[in-house]
Amino acid sequence: MRVDLADRDRWAERLRAGEPGTGDLDVEVSGLADELLPDWCDDWVLMERERFRQRTLHASEKLMQALAAAGRYDEAIDVAYSAVILEPLRESTHRALVLAHLAEGNRGEAVRHIDRCRALFLQELGYDVGPDLLELLEPCSVA
Repeated sequence: MRVDLADRDRWAERLRAGEPGTGDLDVEVSGLADELLPDWCDDWVLMERERFRQRTLHASEKLMQALAAAGRYDEAIDVAYSAVILEPLRESTHRALVLAHLAEGNRGEAVRHIDRCRALFLQELGYDVGPDLLELLEPCSVA
């Protein structure tokens, strides 16, 4: 018997370990936002759903890095936006997205995304993004 949760867990573990298998980089991006048992509210489901979501987010970040390293920037950016939609306040995902824009040579997109991210964080959390996100643009600065 094949279980999607077990498949996703194995996929996430391979990516998190830095050992993606054949086809692990060819992911249906829309599936990354899938929720575990979305209509269930039992305590055990809520905890397992959050664990599943966190593993997916970590694996998505590794997937973005692997795709960008392979020069597949458009796919890396697509995965990044899916991850940002899944968790808009996850700064590490925003950082991976900015890095993918920069790797592709799109500094303007990187700046635009950081500006949007800063506005979101200020509105939702009442504080700015961390300095490590802002520092991504420093090597590109014009004197």
